Amino acid sequence: MLKFVPAGLCLDVGAATGRASLAWSTRNPNLEVVSFEPFLGNLEHFERLCGDKSNITLTEKAVTDFVGCARLYVSATLKGTERNWEGFKGYSSSGRLIPEGHPKWDHAGSQTVEATTLDSEVREHVLLLKIDVQGSEHDVLSGARELFDRYGVDMVYVEFSGEADVLEFLTSRSYVLFDNNYIYSPDENNPAPDTLGDFHTASLSSGRQVYMGVVKERRLSDAGFRAQWDMTGEHRHRLQTDLLAVSPKYLPIFLRACAALLS
Repeated sequence: MLKFVPAGLCLDVGAATGRASLAWSTRNPNLEVVSFEPFLGNLEHFERLCGDKSNITLTEKAVTDFVGCARLYVSATLKGTERNWEGFKGYSSSGRLIPEGHPKWDHAGSQTVEATTLDSEVREHVLLLKIDVQGSEHDVLSGARELFDRYGVDMVYVEFSGEADVLEFLTSRSYVLFDNNYIYSPDENNPAPDTLGDFHTASLSSGRQVYMGVVKERRLSDAGFRAQWDMTGEHRHRLQTDLLAVSPKYLPIFLRACAALLS
């Protein structure tokens, strides 16, 4: 739908190889895209994909709720032979910030990176904020309170695994929530999400086998969405989706763009 807006600033937090940034830039050259990615293994691929795009700016920092240095732990990287990821040797989507004293602090997969907040980096209105930071989404939001409350963010696209603090941040600002397909990560005791809805097998970029689909009895009111995650019981820690949160002021524009996209 971004091709239907005249211009705007888009922030890609956890940009990885820059696929989302590239898609935005290509669909609408009038957009300004600022991408944040700290992992060295991803930066060469980002440069290869996005380096020639004049409307994409890369900031080699991790985004969180403080400014300084942080420790990034990466559990695995690609070999570059995985399906749909050929040529992406060294890429990882599993990087996450860890606190001092964490068991992986001195692990070979950990590296020190520069950390920042969105409040420190951005002081203007934002059209779209994408956050994909492996469970630290609320830290990113906490470091962006001034951005939200003073300058405004029209849409937030955030990876979500049932975190109540993420929901509270968005719903307390009256954002309207739209969900997406759900990913279910199986284990030995819970091999398939048969009781949750209509799911099919799929593979992540890491090669890990998961299930993807839609849960039954979807409830997208504020209280209903919280209740939906509680209803999944023991499964809730293995579920993940992407939420699109739209601000009340932007909702009419968003719905018109969706109608144009479907027409």
